[in-house]
Amino acid sequence: MSPYDPRPEGLNTQPAPPSAPPQIGANDELAKMTRMFGAAYADLGLINEALDLDPDDGGAEPILEAIAELKAQVPQWIPVSEQLPEPEIDVLVRKQWGEAVYHDVAGLFHGEWESQVSQDGCKHTVTHWMPLPVDPHEEQNNG
Repeated sequence: MSPYDPRPEGLNTQPAPPSAPPQIGANDELAKMTRMFGAAYADLGLINEALDLDPDDGGAEPILEAIAELKAQVPQWIPVSEQLPEPEIDVLVRKQWGEAVYHDVAGLFHGEWESQVSQDGCKHTVTHWMPLPVDPHEEQNNG
């Protein structure tokens, strides 16, 4: 049995026969909690295996560190009030016009936002931006 097997020894995981009336009580609640714990334990095992972590080395810290590393890799929206992108580099932008919100690919050219997608010339107010992901063709050539 795997150390991540969700069925603790001695737990009857077979469903009750159809003719048995449902029973509500402390034992049912305990059985429900035991199943939930077993499922969570199994999921934790899958996470450890997927991240190639030793569950006996550091408790949850390696998982939390791996999650933090993954979060750091995800691009975040950057308010234009805090930072502008490099000139002449296309980025994903969030534009607003009144209550309406749009997304576009645009860049700063000669100090003005120029859209690469929409016909409006990026006349809406750009509020945020984030880098575009790497083009798959570039990834293949560089990878």
